[in-house]
Amino acid sequence: MAQNSSEIISSRWKKERRASAMNDLNRAVEAAIIALDATPQDSPDRPAYLNTLGNLLGWQFEQTGSIDDLNRAVEVTSRAVETAPQDSPDRSAYFNNLGAMLGMRFERTSSMDDLNRAVEVASRAVEATPQDYPNRSAYLNTPGAMLGRRFEQTGSIDDFYHAVEVASSAVDAAPQDSPDRPAYLNTLGNLLGRQFEQTGSIDDLNYAVEVTSRAVETTPQDSPDRPVYFNTLGNLLSRQFEQTGSIDDLNRAIEVASIAVNATPHDYPDRSGRLTNLGTYLRKRFEQTGALGDLSRALGVARIAQASGGADVDETATVTSTSDTIFSKNNESAHSSYTVGEELERNMKRDLENAIPHNPRMEQVLILIPGNEYPLTIPERDVDLWLRDLPPVAFSPNGRQLATGSNDEIWDTETRTLPSS
Repeated sequence: MAQNSSEIISSRWKKERRASAMNDLNRAVEAAIIALDATPQDSPDRPAYLNTLGNLLGWQFEQTGSIDDLNRAVEVTSRAVETAPQDSPDRSAYFNNLGAMLGMRFERTSSMDDLNRAVEVASRAVEATPQDYPNRSAYLNTPGAMLGRRFEQTGSIDDFYHAVEVASSAVDAAPQDSPDRPAYLNTLGNLLGRQFEQTGSIDDLNYAVEVTSRAVETTPQDSPDRPVYFNTLGNLLSRQFEQTGSIDDLNRAIEVASIAVNATPHDYPDRSGRLTNLGTYLRKRFEQTGALGDLSRALGVARIAQASGGADVDETATVTSTSDTIFSKNNESAHSSYTVGEELERNMKRDLENAIPHNPRMEQVLILIPGNEYPLTIPERDVDLWLRDLPPVAFSPNGRQLATGSNDEIWDTETRTLPSS
């Protein structure tokens, strides 16, 4: 099978997938439309032009998030599949591309019809591909990923084990130096992580970490997919920590999650989710070590995630987390409940009142935590409910002391006591 124009464009776009390349992409879409319009309906080249345009519209959707771009991508790639001769050597590529786009649309719409069709056409791509075709591993990877997603929706064990089998075949079929091999390893790692959830076998989880580590290690520094693989590895290491209790696993999870966040463009839709993951790992380590620096970072990334429009970020996070830096007079950490409404208000007020002296002149609470760029403030809408009577507090830069502004008192955060001086 000769490499068609869409594959050449795909290779270039993967290397240059950044804001500065958007103008090139828009021009490429316009050029592809012009070429398609100038091509006779019965031209043998028309399916290739349709496939090229579909690929470009798919990449445009990844940048713009516009469902119209994705719908057009599915439409024109479907036409490429329908008009390609049965014996065309490129037909399997069209099936694979259509499966990937239907999978993307499922992620956006949650339409099971799209997911079922994605599994079907991606599987047909594999069936239409000779065993010795160099790019067969790519066509195996797509149905593996789609079967895994369908398992998550339906719970079908048959889908799940078929997904693992196909993904393993994709890794085995890929040359060691294939630039796409890290993607196949990442897909397999994700599936093995889910297999651990099914079996509870630590061997499955360890293998998932091993496979995804190989994806990370073999990915070029400038690859746009690098943060995806680091994010996957962070999730797996966090689960490994939950099983082993090894702080080394958690430390590594934080390390790779930080790399995932730093390598993700600020305007990328998945950035808020990666920030949320990092914040979760930092909070876990704070709970293990009591290191205020970790709590500070967790609060910081939570605010950034909220600013990025993360729908799954709890809007009360910056409020509920403040109690973790406050200590009660009986030397026990004061933790708030992760609830909302009256119970949250009651627990937060109780924790703060246990930590610092009562003062009826209090108007607001301002908490400075080491490493935070901005002070942590209680939302104005809640002040009248349960914070009006409490004094302001602040941490010293090294986190060792807690000051209560109204009484001019300094608390030692390690001994949880008020020094006699």
